[in-house]
Amino acid sequence: MITVSAPPPPPPPQPQPPAGHAAAPEPARGRRWPTVVTSLVLLALLMFAQSFRFPNDSAVTEPMVASGDASAAVDAGSFTVKVDEVRFAKAIGDGAEDSGLSDFAPETEYIEANGVWVVVFMEVTATEKQLTTFESRLDSGDENVYASTSWLYNTFGSVDDGFPPGIPIKGAAAFEVPEKALKDPVVQMTISSGPGQRLAGEAHVKLGLSGDELKKAIDGAEETLDVPAPEMQKV
Repeated sequence: MITVSAPPPPPPPQPQPPAGHAAAPEPARGRRWPTVVTSLVLLALLMFAQSFRFPNDSAVTEPMVASGDASAAVDAGSFTVKVDEVRFAKAIGDGAEDSGLSDFAPETEYIEANGVWVVVFMEVTATEKQLTTFESRLDSGDENVYASTSWLYNTFGSVDDGFPPGIPIKGAAAFEVPEKALKDPVVQMTISSGPGQRLAGEAHVKLGLSGDELKKAIDGAEETLDVPAPEMQKV
């Protein structure tokens, strides 16, 4: 007896995508997030690096500070400054014979300090072009900064003709400071060719006064001090 086996039935047909459309690949699960995170990290690092290569306008045009001490001239680029002397006084004026006190100042000849006057005598020389705007501050060394007085006509930064290039000018800036605030004073000055501090030069000069020496100078403050007008020097 001969037995004949029937062939197995063919597999059912698989569904085909519509004409003109390719079959969508299966998503690679778990592979996309690491790539996204890595890209974001690289982008953040690139932006951080670019911030160093291309500083903002404020950083490019702000004053460039030159620092030194009173033993030598400090070169701020657009000017040099040499501190000649520092004097302390209880009261200051523009001069006994011809006072130039501002109309807003007290009527008395001398202005008494609520603390002590620190008067910094210096020589300033513009190096390249005419400079007209002088601003100064005194860092007292106790984390406080004091602006120079505007009560006197004779001090730098009040009424003057500025600083012509190449000609040294001697003058002074005066600061009213609480006696106990003085620790290790540094005079700071910015001199520019117009209003504002865009591309201005700035110098910080350490006065070299601290401890017992500073206390002795304060205790020996003059009763009155006449601040002379700025004066051009011969070259």
